[in-house]
Amino acid sequence: MGFDSKNIDRKLIETKLRSLEDYLIRLAEMEDLPFEEYAVDYFRKKGIERVIAGIVECATDINSYLLARGAGISPKDYRDSFTRLIELGILPREFVEKIAASTGLRNRLVHEYDRINDKIVHASIKTTLDQYTHYVKYIHDFLQRFKI
Repeated sequence: MGFDSKNIDRKLIETKLRSLEDYLIRLAEMEDLPFEEYAVDYFRKKGIERVIAGIVECATDINSYLLARGAGISPKDYRDSFTRLIELGILPREFVEKIAASTGLRNRLVHEYDRINDKIVHASIKTTLDQYTHYVKYIHDFLQRFKI
């Protein structure tokens, strides 16, 4: 499977990356929020949940765009949008094995399939910041490597 970089609009990806980075800046403001404060503040919890979901959505939008425009692939779901980037050499397997799990949290937050576990969401603040900061770097590196 090949990748055709001439079909990729760098400005579109950079716009999405800026949105993702803005979300990361906002989430970083909550990185040291004690669980006890998080647990009792309904609006802060909902805001953090929305920011985490937005981060995942920005990344999966980028993933899906790269796959569709660069390789003619339509991922079957958010998780698949990450795993397919391994095949194209955009993201390393070890990294994808970690970050792809965030798509399940995003689905629970957005669709409220079950009761949201405050401890899991609170703990995911640091994980999300770490993983998606690396994700942004990988995408920037990819854009440079392919001179997009």
